[in-house]
Amino acid sequence: IMDNLCGGNVFLSVDTDGTMFVYLINKSNRKIEASLADGKLSVKVSIETQGQVSDPNGETISLEEMNRLETATEDKIKQITQNAIAKAKEYDSDFLGFSEKLHRTDPAAWKEIEPQWRKSFQDAEVDVEVNAKILNTGNSGEKLKLKH
Repeated sequence: IMDNLCGGNVFLSVDTDGTMFVYLINKSNRKIEASLADGKLSVKVSIETQGQVSDPNGETISLEEMNRLETATEDKIKQITQNAIAKAKEYDSDFLGFSEKLHRTDPAAWKEIEPQWRKSFQDAEVDVEVNAKILNTGNSGEKLKLKH
C-alpha cells in the first residue's frame, strides 16, 4: 500500500471459484490522494500491479481466463488493502500515512482538521481502486498480447 515495487517479487495466493493460483507481482505503483470536503476527510488509494501466473498443468491460459484471473487478483489486493485500512482505524493509528499526504498536499485543510485528526481519520471515506495486469505466464514464459 505504501511503497512502489520494482525489481522485487511478491507472491500472492488468490482463490478464484475454488481454484488457487499464485500471482507473482513484479512491479507495482501506488498513489494516495487525501482531500477535505465540507470538513470530511476522504482518501483515494490507487494500486497498479504487473505480474505473472503459472500455467496450470502446462496448458496455455486463454484470454478469457486471463481476464478472470486479473479480476480475482484485483479483488484480493483490494481486500488486503481494505483490511489494512480497517486495522489502522481499529488501532487509531495512521500507519498508512494518510495524514502526511493531506499535510503535504493541502496544508490549509490539514490545519482545519488537525485538532480532531483522530476522529476525522476514523470517519474518513477511503476508496480503493486496483488494476492488476498479467503480462506473461510463469512456466512457459509466453508473452501475452497486451489488451488496449
